[in-house]
Amino acid sequence: MSKNKRSSFGVIARIRGLPEKADELRKRLFALAKLTQSEKGCLSCEVIENGYDSTEFTLIEKWSNEKAHDTQNRTEPIQKIMNAVRRLISKDLDKRTFELKSNSVRYATNSYCLAVR
Repeated sequence: MSKNKRSSFGVIARIRGLPEKADELRKRLFALAKLTQSEKGCLSCEVIENGYDSTEFTLIEKWSNEKAHDTQNRTEPIQKIMNAVRRLISKDLDKRTFELKSNSVRYATNSYCLAVR
């Protein structure tokens, strides 16, 4: 087995919005995803809406590495959107990060998960 395994970095954030602010939260999250997709090192960024609960969203990001993700999080446009999002959610983000390895178990979404941090 090769020691040079390809890996990337992933983030999954579960977000629950205030019921009266769900539409605004949806708009902000999709704006965040669009902006994130254009960032250097971003391999993918998606927002998933819960079809049974209009206040629940999941943000899934895949990055070339953790440094690219951290750099993007410090940019002014991202900070501006995240500050707005924080005012629209009902509790703290449930955010988990992953090291994604190409030799790990493959799931139907073409994601590769090895470990949760």
